[in-house]
Amino acid sequence: PVEFMGSWCSLVERFRSDISEPRPRRELSTEQLKAMSRMLDRAVGFRRSHPELEHRWHDVSFYDLVSNPIAVVVGIYRHFGWSMEPESIEAMKAWFWRQEEQRRAETRHKYDIADYGLTRDKVNAAFADYREFVASRVGSALVLDEAR
Repeated sequence: PVEFMGSWCSLVERFRSDISEPRPRRELSTEQLKAMSRMLDRAVGFRRSHPELEHRWHDVSFYDLVSNPIAVVVGIYRHFGWSMEPESIEAMKAWFWRQEEQRRAETRHKYDIADYGLTRDKVNAAFADYREFVASRVGSALVLDEAR
């Protein structure tokens, strides 16, 4: 959530700059932190109140997705009982390779939560329930360790 909020605030600020007057960054971040944490709290609440729908979900660790995206996609297919052809895996590998090459050539967008008046503690507190929920599903201590 910490990295996400920096990126999200930057994205919202950029989109809004094309259509409206700029707002102070602290206002924007307060608004967006509240909106995003509320959205995820409601999603978690829905999932907790509907265990009968658990089979429709397959939670994925962001860290696993970044480190081994193909294995994650194969796991998603396996979870839902879908077939994954070897040709599809090879096509994904080729696509990821092209994306990686393109990313190396691009200038990186830079942002910092501090630019928006946010702190790690504030963001982690806002997303505490979501982080615990996700960690319990994906078994990733990294989700909880982000707070440190």
